[in-house]
Amino acid sequence: SLCPKVIKPVDPTDTTKKVNIFIPNAFSPNGDNVNDKFEMDGLEWVSDLDFKVFNQWGDIVFETTDYKNLFDGTRNGKDLPTGAYYYTIRYTLFGENVVKSDSLSLLR
Repeated sequence: SLCPKVIKPVDPTDTTKKVNIFIPNAFSPNGDNVNDKFEMDGLEWVSDLDFKVFNQWGDIVFETTDYKNLFDGTRNGKDLPTGAYYYTIRYTLFGENVVKSDSLSLLR
């Protein structure tokens, strides 16, 4: 018989639980509904989120404090060019401040 898998949510106050934060290194906002947005997994458990994406000249092309607000490869409604971008992300998880940065590829 086919039974739906039940996934128990992580209690954000229980610091013994492990939360995996996954940040991809590429996405392809080309309208095919596959990886069209830069979606990071696990951020629903963080607080104080600050996510920024920069272009090659260091200009901020996207920023958010809401994990549901996903980068779609546009700036002011216009498609950004294919290429390498840089991001910084800061958040708090179980009272620990986390800061990460890396490059990401925007592919069209």
